Amino acid sequence: MLIYGWGLEEQRKLKASKVIVAGLGGLGCPASLYLAAAGTGKIVLIDKGKFKLSDLNCQVLCWQSDLGRFKAEVACMHFC
Repeated sequence: MLIYGWGLEEQRKLKASKVIVAGLGGLGCPASLYLAAAGTGKIVLIDKGKFKLSDLNCQVLCWQSDLGRFKAEVACMHFC
């Protein structure tokens, strides 16, 4: 994908950037995926909750096998 005015220097800045995602719910899950896919350098994920059955329909990082596990831990496994 080409973005007008976006070149090698801008990509380097993005790779050097740091972002905090507070909450890995219905918005934080996809946001963290998009940030990683875009090439963000460091993503800090913060969420003390665990995945529940009701999360399966809206949180894209959660699979049935992840139920009862910490959200940040599961998300980190996807990115590491």
